[in-house]
Amino acid sequence: MTRRVAALGVVLLLAASSGWSADLSAADASAIRDLTKRYVSTALAGDWDKWASLLTADAVFLQPHGTAVEGRAAIRAWVEAFTGMATFTATPLEVVGSDRVAYARGTFAFTMGPAARMQGAETGKWITTYEKQANGIWLIKRNVWNSDLPLPPK
Repeated sequence: MTRRVAALGVVLLLAASSGWSADLSAADASAIRDLTKRYVSTALAGDWDKWASLLTADAVFLQPHGTAVEGRAAIRAWVEAFTGMATFTATPLEVVGSDRVAYARGTFAFTMGPAARMQGAETGKWITTYEKQANGIWLIKRNVWNSDLPLPPK
């Protein structure tokens, strides 16, 4: 009986993995890298409406030291705290996936300008998942990042 259950599990796992049947094309990987560039440029411009248009309606941001921010509208409201960035870079180091879902991981750095609501600078790393829409456009579905800086002493 245990062997049958194990065999069934393997068959189900193989069937479930068929969603990853097609490797990410070079054109799709390039589109995701371009999306990252637009994410950065719209943030630096403080164009939060255009920035939010790069997200799926059900996007989720998993911010460090805070609760998850769920949905494009909530993320759009939350991101205004970053208004006034002086510099911002996001460098994809890896972009992989299928023809429908992909992820990228990379590094980031930003500094806030003197008139920004929040002050400081940060470097870190991120992982973002992307979903290809019916119209062929890639959008950000999930985003998580964390700092390279150590936690402050207690």
